[in-house]
Amino acid sequence: MVTAIEPESEPFKNSAEIADTFQELLVDVLDKMHYQDKRMKYIENKFLEQSVLLEKTVTSLEDLGRRMAEFESSTRFARETDNPKKTVANIDPLQTDTRLDVQELFTVNHHLLKSRSLSRQHVAFSAYLSKTVDNVSIGQVIKCDAILLNDGNAYNPDLGVFTASENGVYIFSFAVASTTQTYVKLLVDGLNTAGVLVSHVGHNQTAMTSNTIIVRVGIGQSVWLENYINDDVTLVSFGPFIYTAFSGYQLY
Repeated sequence: MVTAIEPESEPFKNSAEIADTFQELLVDVLDKMHYQDKRMKYIENKFLEQSVLLEKTVTSLEDLGRRMAEFESSTRFARETDNPKKTVANIDPLQTDTRLDVQELFTVNHHLLKSRSLSRQHVAFSAYLSKTVDNVSIGQVIKCDAILLNDGNAYNPDLGVFTASENGVYIFSFAVASTTQTYVKLLVDGLNTAGVLVSHVGHNQTAMTSNTIIVRVGIGQSVWLENYINDDVTLVSFGPFIYTAFSGYQLY
């Protein structure tokens, strides 16, 4: 009797396909691990930022509490000094109340906020070109020479440069009008931070564009506007029409 021999099974017939599938799965897993790693780093950075912010908030609250305690002490002393009936000899212990009433608390907060406002120098400026400027070259600083506002005297119209008098977050806004295709950038301590493009629209026609940014600036760092890419550009601004301008102020 002849026994039929079945074809030998081929367990490795599709080994190439299996290898390809495994490779795809491995790449997918590695991509997900890389994404999770980036996500964890992002979360760690955010956690550090929030920790720093929380530490600053706690410090501010402690300072506010200390100031309130000092002001409460001085207010109570002045109140007792101004009132001759309130002497050590005739104060009734049953009527003594060291707590501040609502009106006194309002007065304390008012004086604290006022003193804090006065202790912090307000920084804000707004300037513009007083006349149209021709033949502006690459790398030339745009000197907005006409001052609308310069609280804190941080902006120098002769140089066209703002210099931060203290660390903080600042808002800067600038507008550029030109009859030629013009590129202007805002630099913070030499670092290109923002820019605008005025597209050429035709002969003797003027176009205008603007930009606004919020950026952190350190004490002593400078901010200015500068022409780049194209030479021999024309910046338009004249009379009461403030076309090319540069403004900024400290947000906090």
